[in-house]
Amino acid sequence: MHFIYSAMLASAFMDVAIKMVSPDVPTWTLVTWRWAIAVLFLCPVVVWRFRPGDWRPCDKVHLCRSLLNGFGVFCLFHALQNLPLAVVSTVFFAEPVFTTLFAGVLKQERVTRADWLVSVLGFLGVATVLLGTRQHGALAWAWFDVDAGIAVLGAASFGLATVITRRLAQGHSPLALAFWLAVCSTLIGAPMAGRELLQVSAPDLLLLATAAVLGSAFGLLWVAGLKRIPASTAASARYVTLPLGHLLGYLFFDETPSPSAALGGVMLLVVISGLMRPAVRRRIDAVLGR
Repeated sequence: MHFIYSAMLASAFMDVAIKMVSPDVPTWTLVTWRWAIAVLFLCPVVVWRFRPGDWRPCDKVHLCRSLLNGFGVFCLFHALQNLPLAVVSTVFFAEPVFTTLFAGVLKQERVTRADWLVSVLGFLGVATVLLGTRQHGALAWAWFDVDAGIAVLGAASFGLATVITRRLAQGHSPLALAFWLAVCSTLIGAPMAGRELLQVSAPDLLLLATAAVLGSAFGLLWVAGLKRIPASTAASARYVTLPLGHLLGYLFFDETPSPSAALGGVMLLVVISGLMRPAVRRRIDAVLGR
């Protein structure tokens, strides 16, 4: 589990670095630079540590992970540019809910009635967060903020990517998965960013480089953890991101979440850190029946 917790720490500080980037930088430019710098960071390690079997860039696991993670990172960076860090951390904290959902739908892991109960309660927590974010974004519909809705789509994309990684990544080293993800994501993002890629200031590039290194560390540690424990167990460890996101938002950006967002965060914290414990789920299954 120490791989997963270290990954969570790297991910949290990556979010801080991205949020410090100028809001004038387009989201696709952020995404492309994040992955391009990650490629440069990983190249020396690849030359040193790649095995013969790692030179398979066209494997379907790399394509699936690139599409899902690329979309998820776009949603994450868009949310960081338009919402408080505490709100973004709370919404993406719901990723284990989607992981459990997709694990059951794709028959990757057996999902019990307790798991489905966790998913329903988790979605209620996300809905509570959405109700409290309307005032933060420029794009808003009647009952929730569109920027927060995009964040939810990102969390769902990451949740599906976790299940796909667990399902298809056997036989691939964590380094190969991280490197080909960075390469493919760069190729996907570059046409979307266009000439805006060349208009990023030096301070913003430094922040993006920091984010890329932290993001690469997250990817390596996360995949290493997934190869050792079930996807649903790894996902439940993400509960540390909720208080950490609120703390970093307060320390770096002087942010205070709305009452609704705070309530939704508490609901998610109870659901994911409490109800996802094996002993608790066994008791729920005993009451509800399997």
